Amino acid sequence: MSHVYPSEPGSWPMLRIGSRELDAYLAQDRFGRWLDHAELPEERELTCQQWLRNTPAKRLAADLLYGDLLGRRDLSILDIGGGLTSIGRALAERHRMTLVDLMAHDDDERVVRFRKAAPALDLVAGDWFETDATGPYDVVVAADIFPNVDQRLELFLERMLPVARELRLSLTVYNHPRFYTTRRIGADEILSMLAWNGRMTQAALEPVSAMIEKPDWTMLHASDDSVFANGRQVVVLRLRGALHAG
Repeated sequence: MSHVYPSEPGSWPMLRIGSRELDAYLAQDRFGRWLDHAELPEERELTCQQWLRNTPAKRLAADLLYGDLLGRRDLSILDIGGGLTSIGRALAERHRMTLVDLMAHDDDERVVRFRKAAPALDLVAGDWFETDATGPYDVVVAADIFPNVDQRLELFLERMLPVARELRLSLTVYNHPRFYTTRRIGADEILSMLAWNGRMTQAALEPVSAMIEKPDWTMLHASDDSVFANGRQVVVLRLRGALHAG
């Protein structure tokens, strides 16, 4: 059984991860301390685990998205794109936990070792849109996926809000133009993909604003005080799903 999470964060509203928020978190670094106790040797080489270890702002986001869940039991949880980390294994020991991920970061050998260490985790290698994930879920988490890695944010909300009590998202936006030149899989095309900015992200969220806990759109439009080397802004928020009581 994984080490008990050291402290349960309280309820949190929409929050942008800036320098003030990060400094306040690092005074205790709850998630870093939990990793010190919970991490297994075979997890240390995993890509997403190393990102958690090496990026304090990612630990803050993890604290908000997962921290209280590590202190609870017997929930139905769906994690979209969370990667292979101690988090998924530990949650699977306490809850009914499904992780859907493309497995883009680690080789087959590491994935096999992780599966052996986390037999309770329902690990689905694939695209969330192609799965039969229909719930019901107590919590659906999507960490650092939308809308930069996956621009289907509106489709995700349309799919998941009806089958969940709660959605927890960390959203990445770039308010200085950022784009990628990429090759389309299965076709001979090279595409230029523009990362979403705050205005585009707000437009996707506004139709469900009544479901967001304390929405503050100004957070999506910040253009300075980034705590990430590439200048991105990360905003964490909760949405009440259709199954939410009250």
